[in-house]
Amino acid sequence: MRQIDYNEPVTLLWIEGGETSPASEKSSAKCSLGEAVLQAYRRWVGRPHERVCLIVRDGGKKPISTFKAVRSLYERPDFQRG
Repeated sequence: MRQIDYNEPVTLLWIEGGETSPASEKSSAKCSLGEAVLQAYRRWVGRPHERVCLIVRDGGKKPISTFKAVRSLYERPDFQRG
């Protein structure tokens, strides 16, 4: 299992309603990767298609953009569920 820095600074972006049009309601927050995963999982669970989430990482790392990717981080044994 590869090591993950859950303290890595990220930007958490939400687009409500599952739409990416300019009229969609958007919000963003700067936080740690661990906090972003926790927030995304809790808001997404049970309704992953109602909103779009993007966890933007620094340093050219691939963004996290699917419920499956968030869930895989959330379910890791080294993840602190707070």
